[in-house]
Amino acid sequence: MNQRCGSVVHAHSVLRAGGPTGNATSSDSLFDIQGHAYRAYDAKDGLLVLVRPDGYVGFIANDDSLSGVQAYLEYFVAP
Repeated sequence: MNQRCGSVVHAHSVLRAGGPTGNATSSDSLFDIQGHAYRAYDAKDGLLVLVRPDGYVGFIANDDSLSGVQAYLEYFVAP
């Protein structure tokens, strides 16, 4: 996502403490050490949450497909 959208979108992986890291790197990962984010969103692995710059949640998807996020961004973000 970072490569496709450049400076408009900053994508991060939120990882559970002690959980699998998948393809995440330390530069794009946030570690949910106490599990707050996972509890707040009742998150399962692969959940996508788009947080707008004003702090509101703009989009939630229950799979790791980027097509829904891309459609959301195309609607709101000018090319």
